[in-house]
Amino acid sequence: MVRCTLGHILAQRKIDRTRPYTQVELAKVTGLSPNTISGLVNDKTGRFDKPVLDALCRVLDVTPGDLLVYIPDEPRLGTDSLGVTE
Repeated sequence: MVRCTLGHILAQRKIDRTRPYTQVELAKVTGLSPNTISGLVNDKTGRFDKPVLDALCRVLDVTPGDLLVYIPDEPRLGTDSLGVTE
């Protein structure tokens, strides 16, 4: 599954004091809606639109690879690594 790390990035920047943003501030400077930011921070977003990723990368000076990580699902019993039933 693909996970969004925006919440982690914002928390780390708050600790490091490097360009800390609240969700509301980030929404204002990116032009994105607060609901979009909240969904990403809480990893509740099902798709990642290019303009959203572009705005976040530009403002936060990160890459899409910093914002999104792939975590393989655990294989279910009776399936191989590709999810094919054995």
